[in-house]
Amino acid sequence: MIKTIMNGAGINVSNGIHSTLYIDMTRPSAGMVRYNGNNFEVYDGNSWIIIPSGDAQVSLDGVTLESLQWVRRKMTEEKHLEELAKSHPSVADAVAAVAQAQEQVAIVAALVQQ
Repeated sequence: MIKTIMNGAGINVSNGIHSTLYIDMTRPSAGMVRYNGNNFEVYDGNSWIIIPSGDAQVSLDGVTLESLQWVRRKMTEEKHLEELAKSHPSVADAVAAVAQAQEQVAIVAALVQQ
């Protein structure tokens, strides 16, 4: 059972019901719980009260969703280029040239930062 779901980086949580029942524990039978066929109820010392419930909805925020969509597009593009490169030597040469250029950019960036 999940006891706590909290908002965090990239995650939104909504529609959980947050309430605290007051139960007078000095009264006899206070704190007893029953199921009436539809709801769970707790005896607060004076009367039976329905225990509120709700389902939390967990979703990703907009930036996280956009990031995942971008990653999926990039993965699809890379897979497509790999497939083309298998049957077209000119595509394979271009892909290799791009990889070499990216490696050179990384080296130059590292040297500039020193």
